[in-house]
Amino acid sequence: MSMRIWTGLAGGALLAVGAAQAQPGGDAAANWEAVVQCAGRSGAAARHACIDQVLRDRGVLDRERELSDARQSFGQERRAAPAPVPAPAPAPVPAPAAAPVAQAPASAPPPAAPPELKALQTQVAAVRTGADRVLTITTAEGAVWRQTQTIDMRIPPVKGDTIEIEESALGGHRCKFGSKIFRCRRVN
Repeated sequence: MSMRIWTGLAGGALLAVGAAQAQPGGDAAANWEAVVQCAGRSGAAARHACIDQVLRDRGVLDRERELSDARQSFGQERRAAPAPVPAPAPAPVPAPAAAPVAQAPASAPPPAAPPELKALQTQVAAVRTGADRVLTITTAEGAVWRQTQTIDMRIPPVKGDTIEIEESALGGHRCKFGSKIFRCRRVN
């Protein structure tokens, strides 16, 4: 498990470095300094969140990709809550030039991380009923959910139906199909 974390951090750092160097008109030294500041954070989650914030600030990590990743990881037990990360320190300001130069208007604040998903509405890709009459549902994102509560379901969901999966109060999940609500858990 720790090997996965270190591999992920190394890959994220390499992506951040490559992204920082690929910035058009960006200052590679300032980008690298922001990555180095992230390396000083304690804890893998804090370092990862800091690198993500650096990528967001530079416009490399887009919101659609983050939302897609959140949809795919929804319901996984090992999903860690992102650590709040303060923005990296601004790059040093160069000495003013002798001739006055028109300054660009102040840019908009960097985009924030998308909120954590509490519910997911998706399409059913496949349904299997086991010998114990328990449903196993595969969603369009590839997540596999297993029914943990036995209820009488005369018409089970079929491919293409809409299903809503939400977090329940005590840490589990509830699957909603039509008017039927049953407890479920993610198995992959």
